[in-house]
Amino acid sequence: MGAPAGTDGLWLPEPMAAELGVRAGDQIMLALVIGNRGTPQRVTTTVGGIYAVDAAGRLPAETPPSRKWALRRGDTPTTPSTARSRRTS
Repeated sequence: MGAPAGTDGLWLPEPMAAELGVRAGDQIMLALVIGNRGTPQRVTTTVGGIYAVDAAGRLPAETPPSRKWALRRGDTPTTPSTARSRRTS
């Protein structure tokens, strides 16, 4: 994907970085709203790097023969369809 910008910063998945039009080393502003009436809390940070994602677009892509991400269960993002397929496998 691209060389890391340094040791600090936020790593973004490639689809999100492409959507935002950012690269490693760029400055971005994050805003977090707690609840539906909260006041946005903003912070500026550096994009530390961009990582490739798997075919589903959710987890970091594996570099064969690694199965580090494929073997993780319970602490990675899921959608209702992936949660269902995990229960039946």
